Formats: sequence, structure tokens, C-alpha cells
Amino acid sequence: MTEILSFKYLNGASVETFYPSQYEEGIEFSRQAIGAGEDHPMASRAHVALGIGLCLKASDKKLQGDRQALHHQALKAFEK
Repeated sequence: MTEILSFKYLNGASVETFYPSQYEEGIEFSRQAIGAGEDHPMASRAHVALGIGLCLKASDKKLQGDRQALHHQALKAFEK
């Protein structure tokens, strides 16, 4: 059951990252997919989707400090 839910969240995250107004929703879907467990076969894809979503969200920020914080979170997601 968790495999189906995590795939649903991951699929939602990948779709949401293509629409700039919905980055936050895609990031939330990615975090929910990661919540299914680190040992899940699709956990690495969820981390990549989270990193991409955070990078896209950072590109929309005007303040450099906000962009740096989001890029730092994205790098942490990519490292996992």
C-alpha cells in the first residue's frame, strides 16, 4: 500500500514542478513520498523531485538569502 501511495505522491510531485504557481504543492508531494520510507525503491526519485522543486522555487525568489537557503535545502535533497 505504501508503494502505491508513494508513487502517487511522486507522480504528483513531478507534474507539479512544471507549473511555476504550484511549486509548493510539488515540494509537499515529494516530502510525502519521502515519508514512505528511505528504504523504498522510489525514495531516490522522491529526493530528486524535491531537489528540483526547491531549485525551481529558489529561482523565483527575489532575495539572495532566500535563494541561497532554498538552494542549500535542494543540495541536501540531492545528496540523499
